[in-house]
Amino acid sequence: MGAIINNRLGKTSDGSIIGDFNNYSDRFIPSKRMDSTFESCQTIGMSWGYNKFQTLDNYKTADELFKLFKIITSFNGNLLLNIGPDKDGILDKNEEQ
Repeated sequence: MGAIINNRLGKTSDGSIIGDFNNYSDRFIPSKRMDSTFESCQTIGMSWGYNKFQTLDNYKTADELFKLFKIITSFNGNLLLNIGPDKDGILDKNEEQ
């Protein structure tokens, strides 16, 4: 059993980055293929957590999510898709689809 670690863990005493892959800013999408593996954290809606004010226009469609997946993986990345349950752990019905 093992684990993979992103580069947010920090650096060693000699300045080397600790981690198995790079993690840039939230919602990062590169413009070209990256030399090293990376993770792109994306949301389905506009918020990282439950937001009762989101409208249907704030959600990515299945086609948009698949396009994100294709772009990110073709650029040597991994897509981490965030979901935002409410305080009771219930998913927004628009994120379940």
